[in-house]
Amino acid sequence: MRILMLNPNTTVAVTERLATVGAQVASPGTEIVPLTATRGVPYIATRAEAQIGGAIALEMLAEHHTRVDAAIIAAFGDPGLHGAREPAGALAAGRATSRSSRAYRNRRGGGCRRSRRSTCP
Repeated sequence: MRILMLNPNTTVAVTERLATVGAQVASPGTEIVPLTATRGVPYIATRAEAQIGGAIALEMLAEHHTRVDAAIIAAFGDPGLHGAREPAGALAAGRATSRSSRAYRNRRGGGCRRSRRSTCP
């Protein structure tokens, strides 16, 4: 399986780190295909930057989706994720969405919430 590790910001070092970690946890035989945006912002930290990153993520996915089996949008807030899921047969996930799903599946004793008085273990 080939998984596109799509970083919609321009920081190559972040993409390299994501690809390294992804390769460490991927199943044997899985190839992580890292891709960094060639334009946009170095780090997505605001809603406006997320909108820019989302458009760039969709452009990157449109250009590269035929060469991979799945894609991960690896940026804060999963910019462009909902649009990436629209094309028929598109298999796309986001970092935040993946973490939330995993946390929900792994919850103990009715769940957990983060606050000053956290109920999380």
